[in-house]
Amino acid sequence: MFESGALRYAVLRRIAEQPRHGYELIKAIEEQSGGAYSPSPGMIYPMLSMLEDLSFISASAEGSRKLYAITPEGEAFLEQNKAFADAVEGRMTARGAQCAGAVRGSMHALKEAVFAKIRGQSLSDEQIKKAEAILNRAAKEIQAL
Repeated sequence: MFESGALRYAVLRRIAEQPRHGYELIKAIEEQSGGAYSPSPGMIYPMLSMLEDLSFISASAEGSRKLYAITPEGEAFLEQNKAFADAVEGRMTARGAQCAGAVRGSMHALKEAVFAKIRGQSLSDEQIKKAEAILNRAAKEIQAL
């Protein structure tokens, strides 16, 4: 969903709305994209460290978690790059609208089917390998669209 460097604008926009924890950022971006994109912790936390190093955000300890807030430098950066940040937001919202229909419903149905099967019974190694192959094949076919 994001070309190189674009995720930082989405992260900064979410923090500019209100101070947030890393997990809240992941969920906010996932929600705006209609579930089409959920950044991994491996993407978010290094991004937050980089934004903090650039003085675009500050972090304060809140128990064992950090709460991130935008700084005046971060606000200025967003304002200077408003057109690009708006374009990133537009793509996220448009993607969210696309995925809000049948595809999103199908993704949730698949997830529920997989978890129900796993929880409902003890699967043999052969059954686990077969399920893995089906999911990997589906992922490859979707990537090839």
